[in-house]
Amino acid sequence: MEGSLVVVSHTVDHFACEHDFRRYTAPSFKGTLSIDWDNENERHVVLQALVADCDRVLALARAVLARYAPESDEAKLMVWRPSASCRSTIPRCVTQRFDGYKASLATDTRSQLVTAVDVLAGNEHDAINVDGLLDQAEQATGTRIETILGDSAYGTAEQRVAAQEENRMLIAPVPKAPTTGRFTKEDFHIDLAKETVTCPAGKTTSLWYTQKRRTKSGKEFHGKAFRFSHAQCHTCPFAPQCLKPGAAWRSVTLHEHEALMQAARQFQRTEQFRQAYRLRSTVEHRIARLVQLGLRKARFVGKAKLVFQLAMTAAVANLTLIASERRRIHHW
Repeated sequence: MEGSLVVVSHTVDHFACEHDFRRYTAPSFKGTLSIDWDNENERHVVLQALVADCDRVLALARAVLARYAPESDEAKLMVWRPSASCRSTIPRCVTQRFDGYKASLATDTRSQLVTAVDVLAGNEHDAINVDGLLDQAEQATGTRIETILGDSAYGTAEQRVAAQEENRMLIAPVPKAPTTGRFTKEDFHIDLAKETVTCPAGKTTSLWYTQKRRTKSGKEFHGKAFRFSHAQCHTCPFAPQCLKPGAAWRSVTLHEHEALMQAARQFQRTEQFRQAYRLRSTVEHRIARLVQLGLRKARFVGKAKLVFQLAMTAAVANLTLIASERRRIHHW
């Protein structure tokens, strides 16, 4: 296919520019998109556009192939198998048993160098060792980290409170509630000043009771569980969309730091957030590079040795990155 397309364009960049495929030649495909990656509808739109672009590439390739006789060498390079349909889906994550360990690392977005590494057990929360990674990164770089970029695993209230106490800016999506087909907390209007919660049907409650919650790290938070009455829910036309099967009423739990979470959700909808969050793709590139260097397979037994394997692999990734950058500057 590549040999045929050279007739249309002499370089990949030229071809991408000519046919509006420049997003695929950028350092990060995700970085060219300004969407909320936690929004299923927006992800679906991107996926559909990706499939449409694939169809365009195939159409362009067929057009080039049609220029050659069937018995030519160029035509023989490509074998086409027509398909009846193309269906695009985004796989969903499911809860399942996970044996083994997970690599955890921090990356500097400017240099793209890995600055801290650690290994977590497969059943540990991704953000449980964030303090250790930050300390390690600061020691390695000799600078204070003022801004943290992370995925939704790092966007919990606990992490936001910790970042606030350390005078750091945390840019991470707020974790979303599991999809159940029913109204989520975000569908309710929450008035923190008046201490009221209003449901999508317009009914309001001020009845609440304290609810304690202990995180995996052992920290305890005291939230407020607002409860609607049986009378409010029993006659509500939205009950099938709101209540769990067999439930007599609906409750909505507010975190002890609900104001902080509301501010985070509002910021998450801004273009400023999206522009800043694009930089998080740097760590994804580094993870892909580590996997390319063989990190997928643990070569030792025991966490200490696995940390050593991860550190050595990260060192190789950093050295090759520095070497390639020096070669680029030299050729420039």
